[in-house]
Amino acid sequence: MQTDISQEEARALAQVLDTYEHIVQNQPDDYQSIEALKETYARLDRRDDVLRASKMLVNAYCAHGQFSQALMECEGILQREPGNAEVLGLIEELHKVIGDRLQQGKVPSAVGNLVQRDPPSTALKHGTNGASTPSRLITTASTRGTKENDKSYSTGLQGNQSFAAYLANQGLAPRAIVQKALESLSSKTAINSPAPSLLLEVSRLGNIPLESLLSEIVDRTGLPFIPIECYDVDRNVVQLIPDELSLGRLIIPFDQVGRVVYLAICNPFDLEARELAQQSLDYHIEWFLASPDQIQNRLAQIYRLPQPNP
Repeated sequence: MQTDISQEEARALAQVLDTYEHIVQNQPDDYQSIEALKETYARLDRRDDVLRASKMLVNAYCAHGQFSQALMECEGILQREPGNAEVLGLIEELHKVIGDRLQQGKVPSAVGNLVQRDPPSTALKHGTNGASTPSRLITTASTRGTKENDKSYSTGLQGNQSFAAYLANQGLAPRAIVQKALESLSSKTAINSPAPSLLLEVSRLGNIPLESLLSEIVDRTGLPFIPIECYDVDRNVVQLIPDELSLGRLIIPFDQVGRVVYLAICNPFDLEARELAQQSLDYHIEWFLASPDQIQNRLAQIYRLPQPNP
């Protein structure tokens, strides 16, 4: 690949690499971050790292049940390693899995072996029947059980940590402020109210305009922005996903058109929340970024709850 990039662009790409490498280290099945990592490696002409990222993508795609994309990635690997017996075997297995309309929860048993990780890959977890299942789908199931009264919601610590790393590494907020915001959030509990927001904490503690942070995130992630306070949100659409997911992760479904549901989120790096939303919906999802305070206000109105403490 042509690498005639300026020193300034090279420094910017190195900063991007730091961000995504940190995210992938903490969330090895975050295929969107791995895709971005692979693209950045390619722009820097780091071919061995591109190949390594491709193998990571195969694991991540399979862990999320995206077997067709995993198959395409395997075929790309074969262009670099045409004699890779492991990849050839996995391609054969993927063809069988796709052709048999795969039972829900299974993934090809060979997937976890493509990339050696330390600690070992958590992309697969083997059940008592010997079938491989995505462990994320198992471990997150417990977050959906809450009491009918005095509901306490999981606020996505791992997602906040990934978001915090992004904000600091991209220079959107001082690292000390981001760390202080994380510590502040750990002392707050979302009980019968929308969850607190890391972005709001960073804005408050760092005296950084929230609009400026949102604008930078939109520019850098490419997510479209929705002013959710101006949108006529139907309560029935909001309730397409579990209450604990909306209130605990500040996600709000705001419209549905045919088989497409439009969701607003204020932490685009909360992969677990996005995965849980996809599990809850038998629809295609389009994601939008929205201001966290507007999401909190809308959810409080819809569920008739108090606002979270500032």
